[in-house]
Amino acid sequence: MLVIHPAIILLSCTLVYANVYTEPAIFERLCHFKNDGVVNHLNTVDQAMIADGSCRMIRGELDGYALWHNPTATGEVITALKETLPPTGKPSHFVLTAHDVLDNICPQTTVSTRAQEEFTCRGGAYDVEVMAGAMHNWQRALCAPKIDPEWEGEFDPAYQPQQVALTAGFMCIVACDCNETMLPAAILSYFAETPENADTLQKLVCSSVPWEFVDFTEASADVEILAELS
Repeated sequence: MLVIHPAIILLSCTLVYANVYTEPAIFERLCHFKNDGVVNHLNTVDQAMIADGSCRMIRGELDGYALWHNPTATGEVITALKETLPPTGKPSHFVLTAHDVLDNICPQTTVSTRAQEEFTCRGGAYDVEVMAGAMHNWQRALCAPKIDPEWEGEFDPAYQPQQVALTAGFMCIVACDCNETMLPAAILSYFAETPENADTLQKLVCSSVPWEFVDFTEASADVEILAELS
C-alpha cells in the first residue's frame, strides 16, 4: 500500500516552490503530452492525468484532485494542448506560450476542485480496469528493471526528476482517492521540491508497492482490491 509518511507531511508544510519543474523539464513533459498523448484517443484517466501534470508544473500549489475531480478544467487543458499551444519545434516559444495559456486556464487554488462527484475513483466516470492498468503502467515506469520482459527490449523508465514527481503523484492521486483520503498540495509540492526528494519518493513507491509482488492488473474488476493494493 502506498503510504504518505507523516515526515513528508511535516516537511512539506513549509515548502512552496517545486524546483524540479525547470523550463527544460516543463518542455520535456509538455512536449510528450502534446506530441505523444493528446494526439491519441484518450480515456478519462489519461485525460485527467495529462491535464494534472500540465497544470502542476505551472501551478504547483494545486491539491491532488484539482484536475482529477474537475472534468471541465481537464477538458480545457486537453483542448489547449491540442489546439492552442504551438508546435514544439521552437522550444522557447512553446514553453513561454504554455506558461501564458496554462496560467489562464488551470484551476485556481481557491476554487473548489470537486466539480462533479462521478469524477472520482468510486464515482463511475473512471473505469476501474483503466485505473488499474494506469497504476500498473506507472508502477512499471518507476520500478521495473531494465531486464523486465514487459519493456519488450525498449527500456523507457520514468527516471528524470520531473517524470518521477509527476508519475508518483499520479499514483498517489488514484491511491488516495480510492481510499477516500485527502491529498494536500503541500505533499505533491514536496515531491517535486528537489531531485533528491524525487529520488527518495521513487524508492518509497517501489518499496511500498514492489514491482515483483504487487500487480495492479489484479484489481481490474474491483475498486476495493485496487484501493487495498494502493
